[in-house]
Amino acid sequence: MGKIAVAGCAGFIGRHMTVKLLDNGFSVVGIDNFCEELYSSTTRRDEMSKIQHQANFEFINADLLDLDLDVLEECDVVLNFAGLAGQARSWEIPRRYRELNVDLAVKLYEAALRNGARKFVHASSSSVYGEISVGDESQPFNPCSPYGETKVEAEIALGEASNGACDLAILRFFSVYGPGQRTDMGFFRIIKSALAGEEVPVHDRPGLMRDFTYVSDVVEAVIAVIDPKVGTEIFNVASSKPTSLEEALDVIEELTNGNMRRRLIETPTGLQTISSGDTTRLRRATLWRPSTSLRDGLEKQVSWQKSFSIS
Repeated sequence: MGKIAVAGCAGFIGRHMTVKLLDNGFSVVGIDNFCEELYSSTTRRDEMSKIQHQANFEFINADLLDLDLDVLEECDVVLNFAGLAGQARSWEIPRRYRELNVDLAVKLYEAALRNGARKFVHASSSSVYGEISVGDESQPFNPCSPYGETKVEAEIALGEASNGACDLAILRFFSVYGPGQRTDMGFFRIIKSALAGEEVPVHDRPGLMRDFTYVSDVVEAVIAVIDPKVGTEIFNVASSKPTSLEEALDVIEELTNGNMRRRLIETPTGLQTISSGDTTRLRRATLWRPSTSLRDGLEKQVSWQKSFSIS
C-alpha cells in the first residue's frame, strides 16, 4: 500500500488515527492548520510535536481550502477528518460549517480521484439522523442543527461526485469519546468540573441516552474499511450499547472520587435525545467489533485529564 493521507490529522480522531497508522508501519501524509474556531490548539500542537518528526510521517501545516492538493499524488488512501464538529457553534457560523464540512470534503474527494487514490474515507456523524437516531443506515435524514445539515449535504455531494474510480466509504460516528477529546465536548467538560470540585452542568431534558463509542474502536473501524475488499458503502460506527446520561454521570462520579455536584442547565436546541447505532452492515463487511466498555473508556479519559492541566 502507498501512503495514506489524513486530513485533520491533529484533531481528536485524526490524531489517534495518525498514531495508529504510524505504529502499524504505514507512511502517512498529515494535513492540519490547528483551527481554533471551536477550541484552543495548544494541546493539539503539543501532541503533534511528539510525532511530526517520525521518518514515515510528512506533516503539512496548512489550510486545506488553500492548499494545492496535488500533495496527495502518491497517496493510495485519503482519510477525511477535517471540518468543524459539534452543533453548538453551527447556529452562529453556519456558512463556515458548510464551507469546511461540505465544500472541503468535495475538494478532497475530487483531488483523491485526480491523483489516483483507490479509497476515500469520509467522517460523517449520527447527526444526519436527527434528534432520534436509532437503527441502521436506512434511517432517513432528519438533521436538527446546521451542523447535521452540513453532514447530510456532504454525504449527498460526495455520492454525486463518486464515479467508481475511487471507493467511497462514509462512516457515521456515534458520540465518540476518550483521551484527546475536544475541550468543548460533554464528557471533557463534565470530567474537568468533577476533578476540580466544581458544579457539573447537566442538561435538564429527561431521558437523554447516547451510544457512546470509544475513540480506539472508531480508529479500528477506519482500519477495517481501508481493506481493498470493502468497496463503496455507508457504515454506522457505534458501540451499539446505548447508555443513559445519568448512568454515564454515575460512572464519572465514581472515577472522580465520588463527590460530583450536579447543576441542571437548559438543554440546547439541536441536541440528540436518543442515539443507538445498528452496526450490522459494518460487522458483516469486516472483522470489526467494538471492544471498549463505557467504564473502561471513561477510566482512560479521566486518567488522561488528570495527567496534565488543559485549558
